[in-house]
Amino acid sequence: MQRHQATGRAWAIRVGLASALVAAGLASVSSPSQAAASAPATPATGAAGGIITLNTTTANTFRNANLVDQVQAVQFTTAACTASSTTPATIPAVAARGVNDLVTYPATLVEVVGGTFTAADVGAAITGGTIPANTTITRVLDANRAIISAAATTEAANVQLNVGGSSRGGGTSVTHDGKKITSATANFQNPDASKAVWGTNIPANTTIQGNPTNSTTATISNAVTGTPVTGGALVIGPIAGPYNATSFTVVSDKKLVVEAPAALATVAAGTTYNVCVYNATVGSSGLAIATSTYKVYQAPTITGITPASGPALGGGQVVIGGTGFSTNTRVTIGGQALVSATVNAAAGTITGTMPSHAAGQVDVVVTSEGGPATMVNGYTYIDGISVTPSTTTTRGAVILDIFGAGFKASSLAWNNNALPTRSLGSVATSQIAVNNTITLAGHALANGDRVRFDGLTGAAPLESGKAYYVINSNTGAGTFEVAATPGGTAIDIQTVSSGGTARDISRLGLTPATGGGVGTFTVATGVVSALVGHTLEDGDRVMLSGFTGGLGGVSPWTWYYVNTADSATGTFKLAATRGGTALAFTATGATGTAMVWVPDELTHVIVSRGAYDDAATPGQPGWIAGECTNVQVISDTEIICKLDASTFAPTAGAHQITVIDDMRAGPTATSPGGPTRTTVVTSPSTFTFAPY
Repeated sequence: MQRHQATGRAWAIRVGLASALVAAGLASVSSPSQAAASAPATPATGAAGGIITLNTTTANTFRNANLVDQVQAVQFTTAACTASSTTPATIPAVAARGVNDLVTYPATLVEVVGGTFTAADVGAAITGGTIPANTTITRVLDANRAIISAAATTEAANVQLNVGGSSRGGGTSVTHDGKKITSATANFQNPDASKAVWGTNIPANTTIQGNPTNSTTATISNAVTGTPVTGGALVIGPIAGPYNATSFTVVSDKKLVVEAPAALATVAAGTTYNVCVYNATVGSSGLAIATSTYKVYQAPTITGITPASGPALGGGQVVIGGTGFSTNTRVTIGGQALVSATVNAAAGTITGTMPSHAAGQVDVVVTSEGGPATMVNGYTYIDGISVTPSTTTTRGAVILDIFGAGFKASSLAWNNNALPTRSLGSVATSQIAVNNTITLAGHALANGDRVRFDGLTGAAPLESGKAYYVINSNTGAGTFEVAATPGGTAIDIQTVSSGGTARDISRLGLTPATGGGVGTFTVATGVVSALVGHTLEDGDRVMLSGFTGGLGGVSPWTWYYVNTADSATGTFKLAATRGGTALAFTATGATGTAMVWVPDELTHVIVSRGAYDDAATPGQPGWIAGECTNVQVISDTEIICKLDASTFAPTAGAHQITVIDDMRAGPTATSPGGPTRTTVVTSPSTFTFAPY
């Protein structure tokens, strides 16, 4: 693959430039030579500096059978291609030249030697030279330059300015008439007199007046508009072309990649150019080996988005400012389309409704016929939620409907703060009766929760270390029953027990006797063992950590899925995907810690007196006062749950409701506080408990 730089200057890309018509008929062009190979452009529309791919079905077009590149010049012109594929012609010289270091001096610009302008001068009266009466300073650009409210009428040096009643600049100030332009690289020459000029803030139908006095300065026929430009685009000569492509690359005999000339930046939107591919250099005789067309539009720009942040739920109105917009302009926010987008090309605005998105910074992308423009991290989604209803009594129970975003897309993040579990081990000893009822005052269990009993005496057929599912829970009476399966039949307890400990493991999945979701394990070939009573089920996610010894085929701190779980023997296998084939890993005395996430039981809606803080201790504002039960993640933007204040007796007043994803872990030898994986999915929403 060979890349070619076009002869002449390689012009830089500039966007947001003023459009200008050369003549009323420029939007239509003469038909290109039909004898040369047809090579449609992709994209067929774009801006100056755009990268275009020309593809043809004709073999040996851009590279011959001997693998020699045929392309020597690529030109853009509104006229027909000079040569055909059979009749040679001289490849025309480029009729115009372009630069990207234009400097303009509008008639509202004044310059003072010595750097005496300050922000305090804004609003002050200014006189001097041909500045009209009652003129004031409207903007200070820097210490040497200011913008005034009315245009001066002459280009003059050594002007004595008076600002706010005091002389300024010592008689060496400069006023402008807007008709001077400068460029360090334009190389203005006598033959440039009367040539057309096109550029940033230069009006249409403007020409160079008289012979330039030097190579860097020229006088033009119409005054420039807007504020001073430094580093603008400038084209000297007929906008019709031809222009040489900035560069081109022969990819194969049927494919050519071309960079559109930067000089096209000042072309009126919708002007179509013929793309002529020649087998000879400019000024020599050759053939047109391929032709195409390219319609030029202004490249879009984004100047801002208002507001620049909003709720993750979306729904708010935004206004995007910029240039180069059209009725075909599309907008995405974080990869999602702006809803009901309305484009006002004349005003340079796009309005629309924000889509929902997970919290965080996202890109704003505007795409028009001139290509895409991206504002990186241009909009910030705030993770706020709305909760309905937002109040109940201190003993009331309500169903909450929570709207936000990212509820299913949230991820886990490490921190080292121990999050309190709902372990029931510290509560009074369970009392289990023959009538199947288990009494445990203040338990706050919900139907479907998983519970495990340790150290049972009696209570057959219940077994210590085995998990059961809660049914017929009655928090007010402090009782519940258990079943072998979720929602199953109550187990008929045959004998009375007066001892034992109940532990809520509904969101841990793994709770050995040490408590809190952490247990020592050993690993044989393909099997994790020594976790008797682990309560894992096939499809649960498990992470192995804290290895001693080797473990081939399984990585620490990596999520896997449980396969072939057997709580009776304390073993399970691992798979890379849920329901996948068990991994045939090997081990040489590996031991460590198993940490488990049960996906359906990960999202929690918690209530705290102040902003939730997982490092808080009981009684502190961020401590969890209570939480919802029966949490159902309906969609990425909605959660429904039950909030029963009678289970945790909150004090009256304002509280905070927060959605979190968590995996809770108890103490380990290396981390007595217990590592915790917790992600706060949302910022809090205020919820008020009224006195009962």
